[in-house]
Amino acid sequence: MLKFMFMLVLTLFLSDVDLLLMSLFILGILYFISYSNMNVYIFGFEDQFSWLMIILSIYVVILSILAGKEMKISKIFLFLNLKLLLFLYISFSTSNFMMFYFTFESSLIFIFLIVSGWGYHYNRLKASLYLLFYTLFFSLPMLIGILFFLKNYDLSFFFMKYSNDLFEKLFLISIVLGMLVKIPMWGIHLWLPKAHVEASASGSMLLAGILLKLGGYGLWRINVILNLNEYWMMLLFIFLMMGSIIICLECLMQSDLKTLIAYSSVCHMGPVALMLILGYSYSWASGGYMMFAHGLSSCGLFYLSGLIYSRFSTRSTYLLGGCLAYFPKFSMWWFIFCSVNLGAPPFLNLFSEIMTYMMMYLYSYVMLLIFMTLSFFSAAFSLYLYISINQGMPNFSYKGYNPEEIVDNFILFMCLYPLVSYLII
Repeated sequence: MLKFMFMLVLTLFLSDVDLLLMSLFILGILYFISYSNMNVYIFGFEDQFSWLMIILSIYVVILSILAGKEMKISKIFLFLNLKLLLFLYISFSTSNFMMFYFTFESSLIFIFLIVSGWGYHYNRLKASLYLLFYTLFFSLPMLIGILFFLKNYDLSFFFMKYSNDLFEKLFLISIVLGMLVKIPMWGIHLWLPKAHVEASASGSMLLAGILLKLGGYGLWRINVILNLNEYWMMLLFIFLMMGSIIICLECLMQSDLKTLIAYSSVCHMGPVALMLILGYSYSWASGGYMMFAHGLSSCGLFYLSGLIYSRFSTRSTYLLGGCLAYFPKFSMWWFIFCSVNLGAPPFLNLFSEIMTYMMMYLYSYVMLLIFMTLSFFSAAFSLYLYISINQGMPNFSYKGYNPEEIVDNFILFMCLYPLVSYLII
């Protein structure tokens, strides 16, 4: 890991071509390191889930740096990405709950600076403050809950244990809410669309690719002390699944591309949270693979929406359309990532959804039926996203526009490659 950190420090002094070559080198190394065949001991942990999240963090940060090639004050932007990666590395590898909380919340500072400093509109500061204070509102009760556990128990994830005491359950609920607001769960997700709309393509890639995964990872780590009975599990399931279905319906009514993609993240992270809380090894694997796949597919979709806005100065589905006739290669990328988003073969998303279907079938037929409904609406808004951009007639002329360059194709390919490379690992 220190080797990767050293290489990223060097990016502060490299040109765009050198940066592209170094990224190719690092991504090549990551490909040959198969996380399925190694256990990594870091800060007291020896598991593949932490390693998977660390790999995802390195991958997304590199793609974010490449996507920010047109950013002003690029050295500061690179520095913020590097510091964010350091805190993410500690978050995904520490065995101490307090250290996890510190790095968990500190990562918001760097996201805040990236969104407010390199956003598209004058409202970016307002959106970044909304992100900061909305999440901190749930963070303070979470800190009180952690301090309570610090007083009464060991804060190591290995030695935390479940208690039937009502007072302790209230503190545990505060910790769970602090995790769910980062995922985010329906009802406490209102900060996400605002942050994505005002953020640059790089900022949105970091938000969707990494920040949302911190909440899921935290839920997985505290699973040992949740121990929900069947009644509470079913109640939580209905809330998460129905919330995701409502978000899917909202996606079908959106006219802004980034808002639609941001809401789709909320839709996909609901089943992820449920699988991580369920407590079975296969449900954990399903949630982990879905987090990894969603992190890369959402990066590709946000980068595509950023290309559209930077070239055409609009993200409105009412104005866009007909890209298939004018830019067939660009339209192909939209087709691929919309297919990934709806869980089409042969992508990793389908594999994780099949595992989720298996867990739903084993746990409850009602859960299976609701999840099938969610999958249907998820496919519906993915098709709506593709059709609104590529079919029909545009309301302005595309002549003289070049929506993609070589580096754009490279970034999109690298977002896609891990989603199919699992077939040959």
